[in-house]
Amino acid sequence: MPNPNNRLIRRRLAGAWVSTVISISLVLLLVGVAAMLLLNARRVSDYFKETVCDPKASVPMDFRDGVDKATEYAWDANGNMTRDRNKSINNISYNVLNLPREIHFNDGHIIRYAYAADGRKLQTEYVLSNLGFLDPIGGGSIRPLSASPSLGGTEGGFGDWEAPGGLIPIDSVLIPAETTLMTRDYCGNVIYRDGVLERVNNDYGYMDGDGVYHYHIKDYQGNVRAVIDGQGTLEEVNNYYPYGGLMGGGTLGNNASIQPYKYGTKELDRQNGLDWYDSQARHYDPLVPRFTTMDPMAEKYYSISPYAYCAGNPIKYIMIIRNFPSKNLVDCMRILTFAADCKFLER
Repeated sequence: MPNPNNRLIRRRLAGAWVSTVISISLVLLLVGVAAMLLLNARRVSDYFKETVCDPKASVPMDFRDGVDKATEYAWDANGNMTRDRNKSINNISYNVLNLPREIHFNDGHIIRYAYAADGRKLQTEYVLSNLGFLDPIGGGSIRPLSASPSLGGTEGGFGDWEAPGGLIPIDSVLIPAETTLMTRDYCGNVIYRDGVLERVNNDYGYMDGDGVYHYHIKDYQGNVRAVIDGQGTLEEVNNYYPYGGLMGGGTLGNNASIQPYKYGTKELDRQNGLDWYDSQARHYDPLVPRFTTMDPMAEKYYSISPYAYCAGNPIKYIMIIRNFPSKNLVDCMRILTFAADCKFLER
């Protein structure tokens, strides 16, 4: 006759074995989850620590207090911003239409623009000079760069760093040497990069240089929220702060951002940490947020700052560009352009 005590012992051993297996499985599961979370945290951390050096970069945009000075911005007699020390911009020069002609960064990078007579942008050239600006040393001394950093590789100032040979007084005669890093030519909707077709823009998105079509998915304000290809594959996701700053792409990886048209379907230039939108009429910094030049029609709207974007209410209003004033737009105000072709539309 079987011993009931043996049955009880076997049952207890089986229960203990099952409990042990479950415990080990739970431990392994927890270890795996923790490892996965740690890996993802590192990936996200590395992603957000990227240096902004690509015009299509999906790194989140935030205001960085690069310096601590009594005067961090400067303007000329026409109200055009000529210096932004927080972005290490030493000088900005303008043409007769008050459009930026050259932007000089402290590290020697230069952005040059060429325009047609009516203000249409024809070319953007990214240049690296052998001369940079050391700010602040005795009136803004010029120094030679000891190396040639790659396109867009600087953040903040250089502090008390000195190049070999020491600092050179501002009144010294120096011969600059420049290297063109990239050019982008605009022929209407057709855009070339370094002489090679980069994209052809259309009302629905664009065709890239390989003949592949990509489509914009926009929200009610006309902001590009996502990009898909012809097969419906998601390629890019954009999330915005109210004034147009990027919260970061919705996807991680090399293809987190594949094209530069973002807020209001306007081109975003992120080279060298510039982070400006080109609204065709003026350039706009969404981190401040304000335009870099005055509204040419500011005298008609004296209650609104000439640098304000959408009268300080980007949720209620959007900015659109038209070649001629439209009679079909109700309750809109003209702003932001030399040809009265930019309108402020209530949605």
